Amino acid sequence: MQKTNWAVVFLILPLSFAAASLLSACGTAPVPGTSASSAAGSNPVPPPAKHLAVADGENNRILIFDAPFATNENASAVLGQPDFSQQQPNEGAAGPADNTMSFPRGLAMDAGGNLYVADSGNCRVLQFRPPFTTNMNASLILGEPPQGDGSCATGPAAVDSPSSVALDAHGDLWVVEANRVAEYAPPFSSGMSASVVVGQASASGDPCNGGGAASSSGNPPATADNLCNAIAAAFDPKGDLWVSDTVNGRVMEYAPPFSTGMAATLELGVTGTRPFTMAGCASAEAAAAKLCFPQGLTFDTSGNLWVTTAFNGISEFAPPFSNGMTAKMVFAQPPAGNNAPPAANTTTIPYGIFQSGNGSLLIADTGDNRVLIFAPPFGPGMQATTVIGQSNMSTGTDAAGAAANRLWYPVGVVTF
Repeated sequence: MQKTNWAVVFLILPLSFAAASLLSACGTAPVPGTSASSAAGSNPVPPPAKHLAVADGENNRILIFDAPFATNENASAVLGQPDFSQQQPNEGAAGPADNTMSFPRGLAMDAGGNLYVADSGNCRVLQFRPPFTTNMNASLILGEPPQGDGSCATGPAAVDSPSSVALDAHGDLWVVEANRVAEYAPPFSSGMSASVVVGQASASGDPCNGGGAASSSGNPPATADNLCNAIAAAFDPKGDLWVSDTVNGRVMEYAPPFSTGMAATLELGVTGTRPFTMAGCASAEAAAAKLCFPQGLTFDTSGNLWVTTAFNGISEFAPPFSNGMTAKMVFAQPPAGNNAPPAANTTTIPYGIFQSGNGSLLIADTGDNRVLIFAPPFGPGMQATTVIGQSNMSTGTDAAGAAANRLWYPVGVVTF
């Protein structure tokens, strides 16, 4: 099977995955997805990884791989499907169940070892408690009505096409939805309401950039207190919340105390003289900061911010952060030429990103249907050491049927 023609795929993505807003911003849309956050706002050194979880989007499942991670290895367990050969949404049923998924995207792990999944197609968030076993039921479901039945809605207790999940130092769960980020404070319960919503003036809606009159780009203007197709969230060592505001071509920082409708304190991706008003990766100002459709976010143990971008590879920003600063380093850019095969030093629409306990960066190379592992030290042109989901570094084909060693449209990654 040939490598996916992403220009075509983007045009047929369901509107629930925010493809429409991306198309209006750029003419072609990057895939929707996520990144897992670093473990908590305190950013402790992660323990050595024993397992890797991958949100295998188009196969509608989560694959669990065991360390030591090796090229082309088989997964040891699958969530969302009865076995490794099945791939239908919700296991072929008309609606979701406690053990099924439809296009899972973002992943996060809490301090107790519980796994959280942004079950995007079913408009809900799932919690799984260890030990993880094939086709197990979720222990908790956030979303309404009732408990995420596959219908998307807006409101304090609704979860609308979630793309990512993250946990702060207090154990609060932050869910990145279409155009907002919602905070849920423990103890968690099915059908509970969010306590704070960032990116919207209230918890009752989620239009792009808060709604209002459209600008010349086709969307309402970007400001310091709105978002358009937010994709991922992460917490820095200070406990500040960072959000990838994809259509607006920027990454936003929010400082606590958090409140609904609050304004961001800093943005990356716009280098002009009017911060919080310029938007879109088509503008020269946004392009100068190398953030064209920012997607996945993670902080390393030194406090550096790593950002995956749809068309520019992976960017590193080093503190102290400032409005409009440019990336310290960029690597794993797309291969040269539209038909060039993937390689060990390239990515095609990278999405989720996570730092493992040994300092390695794991990147969901979504467009190439694989996960790449990069070992430090990092530098321009560096090559990945391991590939998961493909037999070698030069292939990036769709899965010709699901299997334990294949990925199709991987999005979220997390080690534990």
